[in-house]
Amino acid sequence: MIDLRNGELVDILPDEFVLQPQVKGISYAIKQAYADYVIYEDRLLLYDFVDRAPAYVLDLMMAELRVKYHDQNLAESVKRDLIKNAMLITLKDGTKWATERMVEIIYGKGWIEEWYEYDGTPNHFKIDIVPRKTRDWSIILSVLDSVKRKTARLDSIRMNLSMEQDVTVGILGLEGIYISAAVVNTEENYYTDEAGNAITDENGFLLFCE
Repeated sequence: MIDLRNGELVDILPDEFVLQPQVKGISYAIKQAYADYVIYEDRLLLYDFVDRAPAYVLDLMMAELRVKYHDQNLAESVKRDLIKNAMLITLKDGTKWATERMVEIIYGKGWIEEWYEYDGTPNHFKIDIVPRKTRDWSIILSVLDSVKRKTARLDSIRMNLSMEQDVTVGILGLEGIYISAAVVNTEENYYTDEAGNAITDENGFLLFCE
């Protein structure tokens, strides 16, 4: 049996043709062209393979694709999304879109407020995050540094820790009740008042800075 990846045209031709120099040259040229085709074919199948790939190869795939932010402790579904978006995020590296997309993949939802939108200092920005996938704030600055423009300066991060639940009272169902989370991680650099209580804005976002 002939290996299609390593075989040549001369492998299937009669001996009287194989001995001709022209045929040998054509066979070699076709082999080299097919080798390039096989490389591109394997790359095209990568994104289809991501959803089916075993968990233990995801970190290797992230390293090979040079994903902007790589942490072995990330959830498996997050790693798969980072792999799928690696090329596009790299192409748009340093832009508002790339930063918001990275935050969205890791945390669930996030958006940037540019300095001119809140009368701030040029090249500064704020970011709002709704943590639907994880509340691990220890990695947020590393996530932002991996993809934001290097000249951009972070003023503050607002975390919306409210939860949406269905609440039933007697026979009356009330949907869309927002219950603000009462737990605050004191290790984070949150803005607090004189009593040490965390400060939130009118939308229930916790405020903290670098």
